[in-house]
Amino acid sequence: MGEIESYIDIYTHIGRFVVEFEQICHSIESGIRCILLREGLENEQIHEILLAGFTAEPLNELFRSLCNAHLKPDKETSKIINYVINTFKKLIPVRNDLLHGKWFMILKELEGKHKPVALGQKLHKNKTGSATKRFEYDVEKFKKLVMQATLSLDNMSKLSNCIAASFPITKNFNNIGRDKFEAIKALPIR
Repeated sequence: MGEIESYIDIYTHIGRFVVEFEQICHSIESGIRCILLREGLENEQIHEILLAGFTAEPLNELFRSLCNAHLKPDKETSKIINYVINTFKKLIPVRNDLLHGKWFMILKELEGKHKPVALGQKLHKNKTGSATKRFEYDVEKFKKLVMQATLSLDNMSKLSNCIAASFPITKNFNNIGRDKFEAIKALPIR
């Protein structure tokens, strides 16, 4: 792959990550709307008014609270809900850094070859002063981010679909070890 194609690949993966991220937010909104409907709030304009202006993190936490209040989950269901919500929560600062950082494409020499790399920075401060964040991403790192977002989207969509259809959450997720869960790749199971 040539340098230009590698740069295009970097830009493509940034775009894919951002689109997947926003689809996760849409899936959360759908889950919230289902809960509001099931709890008797049928006016969709009210749903839109209530959800307008929410950014990803407060939207995600609202979904967690509504899931717990609406479902009154058992221990295993609660683990799944928290895993799905927390997995997405970890992507939020990454997305913010990607969209609000300043990025520069450079060629970096690695193992005798020039490889396109995206260098980023995001101005930041803390109590002690400047805390500028600096990033270095190559195509492979962006691909991993896209994979993480895709898995998070699959899980969040399955969770929202289970809520919408009143399907048991525990039957629609596999425990893949150490209380990590993955949506079953099939239609929701009753």
